[in-house]
Amino acid sequence: MNNSKVMKFNKMLIAIITCIALVLVSVVGFTLLRSSDVAHADPTGSWTDENNYDTSWYVGHESDTIYTLTTPEQLAGLAYLVNNGNNFSGKTIKLDADIDLNGHYWTPIGMSTSSKRFNGTFDGQEHTISHMTVNTSVQNSGLFGYVYGATIRNVILASSCSVTSTTSYVGGIAGYAYNGSIKNVINKGTVIGGDSNMGNSNMGRVGGIVGYANGTLFENVTNDGEVTGRFNDVGGIVGYINLNVLITDAKNSGTIKSDTEAVGGIVGYVLGSVSINCAVNIGMINGEVGSAGGIIGAVYGGYSVESVICNSYNNGNISATNTTAGGLVGSNNDGRLTIVNNYNKGEITGGSNSG
Repeated sequence: MNNSKVMKFNKMLIAIITCIALVLVSVVGFTLLRSSDVAHADPTGSWTDENNYDTSWYVGHESDTIYTLTTPEQLAGLAYLVNNGNNFSGKTIKLDADIDLNGHYWTPIGMSTSSKRFNGTFDGQEHTISHMTVNTSVQNSGLFGYVYGATIRNVILASSCSVTSTTSYVGGIAGYAYNGSIKNVINKGTVIGGDSNMGNSNMGRVGGIVGYANGTLFENVTNDGEVTGRFNDVGGIVGYINLNVLITDAKNSGTIKSDTEAVGGIVGYVLGSVSINCAVNIGMINGEVGSAGGIIGAVYGGYSVESVICNSYNNGNISATNTTAGGLVGSNNDGRLTIVNNYNKGEITGGSNSG
């Protein structure tokens, strides 16, 4: 074969290889595009609907004390079991993989009835839960709905997570936490709760981590997501505190805003008592009515017990409309409050009685 024929053959071979490569790239690109479309499709149905959840890890192993979950179906199985009367008291649930909850709406783990609360230990082992979508008109919403004497630790909610409720007790990790502990958790998702049209003071209580807390320890907790309350009591970490809550090593960087009363970078409203140590807010606080504060929105002191804020600071700007505002505390209404070794560097704009 002479040189001219060899050159023609090589050119033809190169052209054929190029065409094949372009076809392969197109096919792969289309496949990836379709996979991406499916991965981010709008959710339909619920994870606790029949055929969506898996309880085989529990059924037949009821006497075990430690369970390890690795799939979204198994996590949905936990929600199904708890919401049907198994509180997992004395048992530990561990995540051994990241969990993607895309595809279906999430049903929070645990309800307010005494037999359907989560009482066990949930250890996320620093795994991430993504695409959790809660959209409800039922009280107590988040990854967990109602936890009682429970321990929740080492859990990360990705920015693709969202919790939206038109009623009260709304949080990224849990809607309602009573007598337990929440440690080493991060929420990066959005949380929206309450309904200002209902005219009920309980139609709020929204937090980046927990909506309502009583007798609960929060340790090393972070909220990076935007938190919006359509009614009272909105906080970067906790929306509403009843009594005997300890918060240590807490940080909020998300924007926290409320249509009505009591919005704070760490806590929205304190009725009884809270001890806050080493807390930081760098997120913007936006309050329209009531009170707005870099650390706490409002302290009431309804149980005549003392609250403490120490070794904490606010560096987030506070925007207040028709409300009182403060760099650390928006208002203190007859509450016994001790403030030690704290400071504010955030700018406060608008409002009345601000400082």
